[in-house]
Amino acid sequence: MALPPFDPDRDIPDLADSSQLPEHLAVEVDHLAGRDERWADAAAGLHPALRARALICTGRPSEAAELLAHTDDASTWSTQELAAAVWSVSRVHVEGLAEQLMGTVDSLRADFLCIDGTPLTPVESLRGHLAVARGDLRTAIAHFGAAVATGDARAPLWGARARLELARAEITAAHCSTAAGATAHLGAARRALVSARTFFAAGGSLHLLGEADRALQACAGRPHEGTRPPTDSTSGRPTDHTGGDPRGGAAPQPASGHLLHMSGGAGTARGSWVVGFGIQPSVEVPDRLGLHAVAELLRRPGAAIPAVLLEHRVAQRPARCATSRGPEDPDEPRTVLLDGLSAAFSTVGPDSVDLDALTTGDLAEVLRDDRARSRVSKLLRRTISSLHEDHRVLAEHLSATVSTGHVCAYEPSPGVRWFL
Repeated sequence: MALPPFDPDRDIPDLADSSQLPEHLAVEVDHLAGRDERWADAAAGLHPALRARALICTGRPSEAAELLAHTDDASTWSTQELAAAVWSVSRVHVEGLAEQLMGTVDSLRADFLCIDGTPLTPVESLRGHLAVARGDLRTAIAHFGAAVATGDARAPLWGARARLELARAEITAAHCSTAAGATAHLGAARRALVSARTFFAAGGSLHLLGEADRALQACAGRPHEGTRPPTDSTSGRPTDHTGGDPRGGAAPQPASGHLLHMSGGAGTARGSWVVGFGIQPSVEVPDRLGLHAVAELLRRPGAAIPAVLLEHRVAQRPARCATSRGPEDPDEPRTVLLDGLSAAFSTVGPDSVDLDALTTGDLAEVLRDDRARSRVSKLLRRTISSLHEDHRVLAEHLSATVSTGHVCAYEPSPGVRWFL
């Protein structure tokens, strides 16, 4: 009996010559080895779902989202195309596609998905990816945990890959939890990653080993470096954006967030925001005054910012959203005092401003403004609550880390990185 040209259950993808394999097998082997470049090219003639996955892996997620937004009925796709599309919508947001795919995945009766004898993924991993797409971390963790068991029963590779996804979900959940909950989530992530890393290192899967190492860095509070994504000089919009590290572009990162304000087009007063946190893909939402206030807090993690100053700084933005309004009954002395305090925060940084030293004199009365405290507290709480509909994971993270009152603060756990 002739042996298969490559056995994904046992052979090492990084060492395989995929040019000698059938296309459906070559695509999967190259994906496991991090060699997606040739499949991202339109000339390869792949189905849009498979090409979209390759585009994401090669740092072109906006092209992938555009491609997936114009695909045909997912119920007609092969199992390979379905698996690629489900993975992709856990990395980039495509309006309505996750819901469409959910119905198809729910109709599957197998525990493990294959095509023409080529193993693809545990079906529970697909369900986990779809839970990630809608920001349901608890459900995603449960599905990825079940995928670990199914994968281990098939071959160590599949259990290790499921552990990678499980760990990413656990790390993000840690940053959306209380201290006790964070400890439990991070402990689960470390156990999963150590197990996965051990297999990848022993088996020679260097690409997947690199993914495990990056996740371990995030688990230890050391996110890998990145920079703000390049922007189009005309629209001000990111030219290629995901919910993760803009430099890599391959996937949303479990401890990275985005709150990027993008200006509107010519003649448009309002802009929009790209918002996201953790592994749930970022989404674009309309401009809101409260997001400007949240951004002020995110720029100064750990700093106690007086509510009246936060309101003052947001009200002074040159281009405010349509619903914005400044402080009630503004007066010149108050404005002068707040302008001075705002300059101090901008020049030396809020953590260098001694608020206790400001509790006497004219400024003390301004800082204790109960009306400003009430307005800003309501604005922040209302904004975070509204984000549950747009980006559930970001809302949960902010709910756990933003405090309000006469002073407001954003206090994340170590390792969180923002692109603002």
